Amino acid sequence: MAKTLKEAFGNLMSDAIGLSKAAEKIDETKVYEEANLETRKYMEKLVKEILLKDSCIKNIENIKSFYDAVTKEGKRGVIMMEHYSNMDLPAFVYLLENCNEPCGKDLADRIVAIAGMKLNEANPLVRCLSESYTRVVIYPTRSISDLASKNMTEEERIEEEKRARKINFAAMRAMDSCKKKGLVILLFPSGTRYRPGQPETKKGL
Repeated sequence: MAKTLKEAFGNLMSDAIGLSKAAEKIDETKVYEEANLETRKYMEKLVKEILLKDSCIKNIENIKSFYDAVTKEGKRGVIMMEHYSNMDLPAFVYLLENCNEPCGKDLADRIVAIAGMKLNEANPLVRCLSESYTRVVIYPTRSISDLASKNMTEEERIEEEKRARKINFAAMRAMDSCKKKGLVILLFPSGTRYRPGQPETKKGL
């Protein structure tokens, strides 16, 4: 039976959690978070352990063309990835940094992922994993839609909707700032991880 990350790498993750600095609660002042390079070291060890021996990025010439468009032609870059697990971004960044193309490391450093606030607020392990990579945190549309079904008063719902608007307005400004600096936005169009047997989780937003 497959093990969870916590079961397989519990000790490694415990050490990394001790170095966590990310916000436990998101508001409009905390939507942009630089990568925590101390926890990143642990994530790199983990990714190196779980990747199959011959894992690589194919058609690397496309990576080079994309990089040149962003860094030499002044274009704004967006990477849209399918989402199967919380290891998608760590694995992609690791493979970029270790590909045979000289631009790989710089491109990896330019990536700013769009992340739902649940990654910060859910639990320390997920927060630690997420903070190893630079990101802009948003209040997902799906979560806003679900507020009506939550056990809260009308006043609480209204306040939470206000919070969502403030967070997402600040996130849009942060994304625009990132693009103007030549950084690359990475997002998962499905808005959530793909779960086998649940085709609705693979629909783009």
